[in-house]
Amino acid sequence: MADTKNLQTRLDDDVEEGKVNEAYQQIAFADKIILNKLDLITTEEAIQCKDRIRGINKYAKVIGAVKGRIKLSEILNCRAHDMSNF
Repeated sequence: MADTKNLQTRLDDDVEEGKVNEAYQQIAFADKIILNKLDLITTEEAIQCKDRIRGINKYAKVIGAVKGRIKLSEILNCRAHDMSNF
């Protein structure tokens, strides 16, 4: 779950030498990304955020959310452990 209001800032954080940007890594390796707090930003900001995510990970499913609410079918029974789904 990503805080859409602050995600771009977290992706731009300066990182100490030898360390990694944790927000970037989490997006890079995710198969689903829930963009939370969409009600706190403009449509243009949401589009920019999604475009930034697509630049890092074009395969992850991006799911919009307000107050963390999503359809449970989006995340349950995804059979992520089953290699035949890949």
